[in-house]
Amino acid sequence: METISPKSPGFVFVPPPEIPLATTAKVVAEKIAPAQVAKPAGGGAAVVSVAAFGGNATGRKRADGLRPGSPEAEEADRKKDRLRKQAARAVLPVPAVLPAPAPAPLATPGNPALLPAGLPLAPAVAWVGEDLEFTAEELIALLEELAAGAITSKMLLAKLPPDVVKEIEKDARWSDRAKRMLKLGGSKLSAKYLNEFGVPVEIKPWLDVMLAAFQILLSHVRIIRRIDLVIAEQKRLQIQTPAPAAKS
Repeated sequence: METISPKSPGFVFVPPPEIPLATTAKVVAEKIAPAQVAKPAGGGAAVVSVAAFGGNATGRKRADGLRPGSPEAEEADRKKDRLRKQAARAVLPVPAVLPAPAPAPLATPGNPALLPAGLPLAPAVAWVGEDLEFTAEELIALLEELAAGAITSKMLLAKLPPDVVKEIEKDARWSDRAKRMLKLGGSKLSAKYLNEFGVPVEIKPWLDVMLAAFQILLSHVRIIRRIDLVIAEQKRLQIQTPAPAAKS
């Protein structure tokens, strides 16, 4: 038999006829379409029919003799599951009751290491506003005396008449109501901030001593200033008064 190759003389290649794509897809679909499976007669599966007529779908008998799927069997299963869970909880270890933690010790002047960093040490005995009322009253009197003394010095330098000086000094005194409000409010505020900064109460006598010493020093300075003014006035009068003429 003679074989014809593409290189043989006179060989002509004729392509096969083209088949439309839609026709090809239809033929394939018809060839591989799944066969229709016939449904069993009776309207349901065997398991459903067995259970409906009171049979045992699993084919196994229960150990308690009850019919599988019956209400009695379901109740027995629930009871068995409940007992199993109770037994499992009884096996769990009971957590030990831990003792309550002891209260943290308070920071005191004798134990400053327990105080957090950045906070002042609270005094062992707190300041009370009533304890500072006497000190506040004396401090207010001292401030009033300082203000009145400055006014009096200005009037003496101006050489005002004595009656005018007394009248102005009387008006320069602070009112009793203002001094009482300063005493009550100042003593409470002082106690508050002394407690916040951790100042011990034991220094109160030192505050009173320092205030008293400052009052004594202020009185001494005022007396010396008055004496200096009197001496200066006497010198001025001596200079202005001419000396008596000598008799011939």
